[in-house]
Amino acid sequence: MALVLGMVVLAGALGSLLRSTTSTPADAQSQPAMSAQSTPKMEWSARAEVPWRREWASSSCASDTRIKRARSPRLTGRWSYRLEVRDGDDSYGERCELGQGNPTRPDFPLFAEGQERWISLAVFLPRSYPMPDNWNIFAQLKGLGSGGPPLALEARRGRFALAASTDSVQENVRTRRLWSGPAVRGRWTRFTLHVKFSPDPAVGFVELFAGPGSGRQRQLLRKVSTYTMKRDSTGIAVPSHSRIGPYRDPQISGTARLYFDDYVVSRSAPGEMAMATSKPDQSSH
Repeated sequence: MALVLGMVVLAGALGSLLRSTTSTPADAQSQPAMSAQSTPKMEWSARAEVPWRREWASSSCASDTRIKRARSPRLTGRWSYRLEVRDGDDSYGERCELGQGNPTRPDFPLFAEGQERWISLAVFLPRSYPMPDNWNIFAQLKGLGSGGPPLALEARRGRFALAASTDSVQENVRTRRLWSGPAVRGRWTRFTLHVKFSPDPAVGFVELFAGPGSGRQRQLLRKVSTYTMKRDSTGIAVPSHSRIGPYRDPQISGTARLYFDDYVVSRSAPGEMAMATSKPDQSSH
């Protein structure tokens, strides 16, 4: 399979994070920054302030003892989620995830065809977090049932990456990389995805913002038309759902712990678009 900190601006680390490897048109205009101060039209959130079963429909871990609420590090409130995977863990693969599906439960949210949502999450990679050159997902927007995710965030070879499915066939696991940039260990990083859900690449799209956990976010990936849902064998769009936690190639060795906080899904951009602007990196690799 080919899916920030408070008052102090992470000048060096954030600068690296914002240097995208996605090509940008030479005549591109400056892009607005985005502040994560509020969440208008919020649909739901998961902030670890209550037991996970009240915020997530289900887990997929070798043991639910791999799921903890941690007092440190945390971004908001008193707690964050700590999810851990160990060598040899097997829960439909080497993973430990919380999700709103597979299986879902009544009153837990799914994404339907035609919906447009802003999906924001904060992740903390410890300094010991393994990132070799193997697929290594930490967040998914995944269809119900089997098959690879239409959209996934990864951490591999020292870089964050956003990957998308190459087609809408449910069982397809092939992906293409839409963006990558240097990964930041030992600090909170917030990602926000603006997604239009559709198995039709002429309709579906994604754009990506990121920045320090509680700071201003900047656009890393401009709106890209792509598959953001799968179709089942009858051609019907498969509902998608949120998932967080390490899901990795079993060839990766070592215990991996990830921390998550402030997962928010909204109908509009989280926070106000700040007046400041920045020019996207013009380089591609």
